[in-house]
Amino acid sequence: MVTNVGHILCGILVRSLTLLLVLDVCGFSQFKAELQKIKLQLAFESDLHIDKSNILHIIELAYKKAFTEHNIIAGWRKTGIHPFNPAIITPTMMAPAQKTLTVNTFPSL
Repeated sequence: MVTNVGHILCGILVRSLTLLLVLDVCGFSQFKAELQKIKLQLAFESDLHIDKSNILHIIELAYKKAFTEHNIIAGWRKTGIHPFNPAIITPTMMAPAQKTLTVNTFPSL
């Protein structure tokens, strides 16, 4: 019985970490895109540059645009966390990484 509980908890932990990682990537990819938009807008519309006097304000603007209620709910839905849909994460996604062969290509002397 204890072994089964351990396996279940381990499975929940692995799935949760995977889902939260996907959610993290979804949220922060939007945040990164918003920062890029603001940076381009500053470059084209004014002589302002990002520096220590305005960085926190710029991060706040990007954060408020990226982490909206709509985007957060979409991230939960996309990762299958809510509504719960374990079929979204496929066995292929959960497979361990494959070994890759690297070959050194140093020029001959």
